[in-house]
Amino acid sequence: EAADIIRTLVDRIDLRPDEADPKGLVIDLHGALAGILSLCSESKKAPIVSDGGLEQIKVVAGRGFEPLTFRL
Repeated sequence: EAADIIRTLVDRIDLRPDEADPKGLVIDLHGALAGILSLCSESKKAPIVSDGGLEQIKVVAGRGFEPLTFRL
């Protein structure tokens, strides 16, 4: 059910090389971004929806939530 909802919100996903990191990719997500972000939000507030204008948001994947583990 969740996958079906996400499919209706995403129109296209473009992958291209990251100029800053030769081993990385830049992901461009096209679709109903307000709806996608409202699914990801932990907030119970209503999502802000634009009047149909073009919007852009940059989302960057970081290190993550797990603490670093060093070899002993």
